[in-house]
This record gives sequence, C-alpha cells and structure tokens, in this order.
Amino acid sequence: MKKLLAHPVMRILLGHIGACYLRLVWLSSRKIVQGTAPITAPHIIALWHNQLLLLPWLCPNQPAHVLISQSRDGQQIAAVAKALGLGVVAGSSNKGGAQAVRTVINKLKQQHNLFITPDGPRGPVHTVSKGTIDLARLSKTPLIPVAIATKKHWTIKSWDKFQIPKPFNTITVHWGSAIDIDKTMDLEQQQQNLQQQLQNLTQAAAKETTAC
Repeated sequence: MKKLLAHPVMRILLGHIGACYLRLVWLSSRKIVQGTAPITAPHIIALWHNQLLLLPWLCPNQPAHVLISQSRDGQQIAAVAKALGLGVVAGSSNKGGAQAVRTVINKLKQQHNLFITPDGPRGPVHTVSKGTIDLARLSKTPLIPVAIATKKHWTIKSWDKFQIPKPFNTITVHWGSAIDIDKTMDLEQQQQNLQQQLQNLTQAAAKETTAC
C-alpha cells in the first residue's frame, strides 16, 4: 500500500482529490478576516505548520510558491498545493540545502510571495526556526505573520497536531504586521519577535472562531 501511495501517478491523483476537498471547505465556509493581507508581492508569509492547508486562499491573486519538505508527507502536501495552482520549492529553511534557498530567492526576485512554516517540517511545534530569519535576511524580504483558525476540524496525532478543516465551517484569518529583518539586530531576538506575533495571532483567531 505504501508503494502504491508513493507512486507519482497516485500522488497526483490524491493531490487533485485533496484540492477538490479543500475548495469545498473554503467555498462552503464563513470567512472572518482581521488585519490586511499584502497587496503586492514579494513577501515571506509565515504561518504555523498545522494551519497550512488553507494557505492557497490567503493571497489568491498574487503569484506564490510554498516551501515544503522533501519527506513523504511533504510530497503529498506538495501535490495538493500544485493542484491548487501554487508553485512548490522542495526543501525547508533548514534542510534541502543551498539549492532550495537559491530557488526561493530567485522566485522572490520575480515578485512571487513565499509561504513558509517556521516550525516545520518537524518542529518543535510553534517554535520559529533560525532558518526562517536567515532566509528573510538573505533575500531582504519582509516577513508577514498570519494565523488561520477553524471552528470544526479533525486533529491528526502528529508532532504538531495537524488540523484538517471540515466543510461548512467558520474560518478565521488574522494578519499581523510586516517585519523587516534588520541585519544589525540579534538573531534570537528576531526569532522571538516573529514567534510571539504568531502565537498572539493564533490565540486571537482561535478565540474569535470559538465565539462565533
């Protein structure tokens, strides 16, 4: 079964099935948005790994790529992202190496947004990696934190308690303010700044969703 699911044709098929399901979730759900999404690209848009399934609708009218790990689960998520019209860069801010970083910087120079999960691909959960800040520094691109909360979802028993939203839902999106990464500032301080913003946005989005 694992070999069958890993077959490229099966992965593409499952990617389209997943994309159709997520379209149903988005179209059938009530949306609440706080804050302002970026009007123009490029930006590096950061959200926690367990919230990533609905990211294709965050900036639907702007070209965008998503940085996804090379793991088996990552490849399946990549197939869904491609079926929804997103570009995919294989790798992570820590792994996947120099090639992934070069590709990302090139896409940002082409005025594409980049979605990144700063606690992915393996955690620790809700902890910003050093690689996220390094990538923003190298590319000289502002970081924008965002959080997505859903009222109804399944929670997978994974390291990050990955969430699969259900149809006919309430989806809350909270945007933070852009963060310009200053090379003169302490790296750890900038990590903590982004992490605190993401935690605050996640708590606020979850609270508003629960209250609906």
